[in-house]
Amino acid sequence: MAMEKRFVGWRYFALVGGLVGMIGLAMYPIAIDPYLHPEKYRAIQQQAGLDKASRKKMKKAAYEAVGDKDAWKNPKYRDAIREKEATLEE
Repeated sequence: MAMEKRFVGWRYFALVGGLVGMIGLAMYPIAIDPYLHPEKYRAIQQQAGLDKASRKKMKKAAYEAVGDKDAWKNPKYRDAIREKEATLEE
């Protein structure tokens, strides 16, 4: 029979503490640093044009899908598009 090594006592707490510490280290630049130093991240957002004022100025067209949606409503265009797709498939 092989001896099984079990984490008991201080070894268990060292393992759990190490895992919690690693998660904390991974979370620091993602969640904790922006919470403690928001001015640095606000400047980055403003430079990238992602701050609240810039987002309010964006037009609705920026959020819409690219493409001519009205072409599918008009039967003439719809048939032309289907014919074009059929020739591409051949």
